[in-house]
Amino acid sequence: MQYLLLFLQITGILAAYTIVYEILRYRIRRRLARRFRSSVRSFLDRHNIDIEKSRFMAKQLVRLELLNDPQIHNAILQHAQEHNLPIDTVRDIVEDYIDEIVPSFNILSYYKIGYSVAKFSLNFLYEVVIDQESLQRLENLPKNTIQVYVMNHRSNADFVLAAYMLSKSIAISFAVGEWARIWPLEELFKSFGSYFVRRGFRQPLYHTVLARYMAYISRCALRQGIFIEGGLSRDGKLRQPKFGLIDYILQSLEDIEQDVIFIPTGINFDWVIEDKSLIAEKKKTEQKRNFLFKLASLFVVLAGTLITIFWNLSRLLFGGRKRFGCASVSFGEPVSARDYFEHNKITLKNLNKDERKQILAQFANFLLTKIGQVIPIPPVPLSAAAFLDFDQNQVPMGELISKIQQLRHELLQKKAKIIVDKEFLPHSCEENPIVQRQIAEKIFHQAYRILKRRKIWKISKGTVCLTPAKKALLQYYANSIAHFNEESPSSNQQKTNP
Repeated sequence: MQYLLLFLQITGILAAYTIVYEILRYRIRRRLARRFRSSVRSFLDRHNIDIEKSRFMAKQLVRLELLNDPQIHNAILQHAQEHNLPIDTVRDIVEDYIDEIVPSFNILSYYKIGYSVAKFSLNFLYEVVIDQESLQRLENLPKNTIQVYVMNHRSNADFVLAAYMLSKSIAISFAVGEWARIWPLEELFKSFGSYFVRRGFRQPLYHTVLARYMAYISRCALRQGIFIEGGLSRDGKLRQPKFGLIDYILQSLEDIEQDVIFIPTGINFDWVIEDKSLIAEKKKTEQKRNFLFKLASLFVVLAGTLITIFWNLSRLLFGGRKRFGCASVSFGEPVSARDYFEHNKITLKNLNKDERKQILAQFANFLLTKIGQVIPIPPVPLSAAAFLDFDQNQVPMGELISKIQQLRHELLQKKAKIIVDKEFLPHSCEENPIVQRQIAEKIFHQAYRILKRRKIWKISKGTVCLTPAKKALLQYYANSIAHFNEESPSSNQQKTNP
């Protein structure tokens, strides 16, 4: 009897403890959630941020919408007949595709986790520079349109940089490659509203599901961000554009009255964290870029970022923190898809498959040209291009600065966006020769500080010396602005499938 009473007492204490714990946990979670929501609401109101109501639609509703789509039904029947599979089995495959593609946007995750992490890491690693003039123009975009930000792809950090730059105006959903489908990145990206795309996966059933999802979010006018090159540049140059996702978005034009507005977005860095991995991959073009390479590239970025943050934190204690130079974004004049095709007297739905591909390829190249025109020019790419123009490993510093001055003048004539002292100088700024020389010297010294740290350059007796083994790195950055001297940014690239 004594043991029974002891057992009952212990059980009662544990039960009471569990009840108290659950009550406290519930109240704390509720209070934190309320505080976070209030903080986010205040942030949205303070910056007048416009977030589409349809972005908050439950994933299950989107799932049902796609499962009831007639085109997906037809694709299920066709796939079942071609592969001799039961319809229920094919339907399960489609449901797996939907679960893989469709995100579940969480505003707390986007603005409390994503924004905070992006703000801290980007400002810790880089001098973040944005073209405020072009950003302000975006405020005048028509509201009742489908807005798609089309970007070049320099680094895996592009997602973070572009979203951070736009976060005080809008929320944006990115098309993310399968490299990020690992824990915890997959759930994190989905909570940010991003959707996953399998690059190079040719199964018609999958592409029907993806096309119908993109048509759905386009009808809902969700703002999207896509990297038109379809992958990272391995040599720094702009790649031949892919137009598969653009095709899916434009299909919505055939069903609705809304226009699709493409906003050219240029991204550039003084220092791409994974540049050495990308150059190494370029040298091994005979080897297929598989999932392991993409995973390794991602690991390089994450490890490099964490190491740099840790290193800068330690240096911060002693006042010696150093950044990776500039990370910059600029936006071009919006392109109306409806106006473009009406001006060229093209009706997409009347074209056969081959004609449609040809027209879309031309449109994608047109967008890529627009992107190339607004890619920012930080000090390192400009200085690298000037140095390599001498075609030698040693250049007198005075001559190099003169070349930078000349190249800058030529680029300004083409309305290029050049960064000096962590800001974009206005195109209308016509300086006298003395001021031009001073600006060229600033650009050189800003680039030299970074290239010296990387042991690419050194100065000996007034001569800038290139480390021969690092020439590919210098060429990589010079290539990022090489399109300004070409007729088309993609004119010298090999054609690839969309």
